Amino acid sequence: MSTVVAAVATMAVIAAAGALPVLVLVGFRWVAVPLTALAGSVIAAVAAALMVAVGGTLLGWFVTLATCSAIVVIALWILRPTTRPWGHGEAGRDRTGRGEAGRDRTGTSVPRRVPGPLAFIGVVAAAAWSLEALRTPSVGFDARTIWMLHARWYVQGHGTSLAALRNTALPFAHASYPPLVGATVALSWVITGNQADRFGVVVVALLNACAAMAAAWVLVDLGHRCGQSIAEARRRAGAVSVGLGAGIVPYAVGATAAVLLVLVAFGVAGPFATNGYADMLWAASAVGAVGYGLVLPGRRGNIASAAVLLAVAGLTKDEGYVTAMAIVALLAFRSAISAPLGHTGRWWRPAVFGVVGVVGLGLWPLLTHLLQAAPNAAAPGRRDGNDASRFHASVVSMAAHLHVLLLAAPVALVGAIILSRARRALGLGSDGWTWAALGTGLAFILIVYVTGPANIELWLITSTHRTTMYGALLGWWVVAIWAVIASAHGVRPRPRRPGTSPRSA
Repeated sequence: MSTVVAAVATMAVIAAAGALPVLVLVGFRWVAVPLTALAGSVIAAVAAALMVAVGGTLLGWFVTLATCSAIVVIALWILRPTTRPWGHGEAGRDRTGRGEAGRDRTGTSVPRRVPGPLAFIGVVAAAAWSLEALRTPSVGFDARTIWMLHARWYVQGHGTSLAALRNTALPFAHASYPPLVGATVALSWVITGNQADRFGVVVVALLNACAAMAAAWVLVDLGHRCGQSIAEARRRAGAVSVGLGAGIVPYAVGATAAVLLVLVAFGVAGPFATNGYADMLWAASAVGAVGYGLVLPGRRGNIASAAVLLAVAGLTKDEGYVTAMAIVALLAFRSAISAPLGHTGRWWRPAVFGVVGVVGLGLWPLLTHLLQAAPNAAAPGRRDGNDASRFHASVVSMAAHLHVLLLAAPVALVGAIILSRARRALGLGSDGWTWAALGTGLAFILIVYVTGPANIELWLITSTHRTTMYGALLGWWVVAIWAVIASAHGVRPRPRRPGTSPRSA
């Protein structure tokens, strides 16, 4: 089977496994397209964990989990019709985005039937263009020694995987890394029979593209929300309709920013987006989770999108699950303090879900500890320097890849001064949540460098360009968010002409 056909078959299988869970949680939204493939990779990761812990084969567990999740979703749709994404009523409309075209609930024209597909085509085209680098075969060092090696273990089943996990002779294989990448590649090999490292690299690159598209789509959803708010303001003011102008401007800006963000994501990752490395996967997923969980209104579809992306980040790399835990804690705190006054029982629900999320993300590290996994080697050589010298060297090395924060910080400051009222009117989370998520993610990486083993200079040279991807992507994303909000803030409703009825708006 050729690489192209095998890649299509793999993405079709994992997307089919994740489709029903994503539909019941997220609904019929464009972001559900990349999320289905990412959710399928999460199922593959859980299948690998169960295989290592209990026994059996990866494919057997994957089919079992996918079938069980489909049965649960179908049963839920039968027993609770309101959970169907095609359901009627206000709840269904909120989940599915009904009313996106024609007229929204306010009765004001919000043309989205055309912009929605156009925005999606643009985002997909940006991802496809960025994947052109796959034409040049390249399998990175970590891809060979970590991700493809893990995939070969998982293909062999429980015995080989468990033995490899405990093998102290393979410290640089990072056997205890979360299983999502290795499991998805192994599954693709089992399904297609193509067990070449080159094909595994293509699968990882496609997952990277899905994560970048999901993170970028937050900007499109934000642009649509801005357009709806403008349309509602015009309706209340009795403004005369100006056709597509008012509603389409922020949507167009959001769609354009989304396309550019996909290109920026691949630019920040560079060759590591298409040579089998997994850093872009967790970083882009975490950025998307920040957008859906901490910026957009805390509606069910947004929170569900954030949950899928957090699962991807947490099951990809060690820094991914720590960052995901921090985002879960921030999300729970935001939801708790946003609980309506007078509903004393509401605050504890986000806290419970937050605890469940943190515990869920910590299951793989706990499992590897219980199975006595071999320790990972950060870099060769003895630990050198003291904490102060390592801190200075780490800050300097990380800062070299975070120049975008010099742009994002003043943009955020100006936005907070000029556009804070517009941001609150849109029901968006404070920009402080985003910076808190960025700070905690970078702080963890910095602490690991300072307190970790190995030769610090070699460690920094070989890793900071990848460990800072999350901070760099989130910095660009902050700039894009404020650009979309500014596009909405600059549109004013036109006063109603005398003798014109509000219905004409």
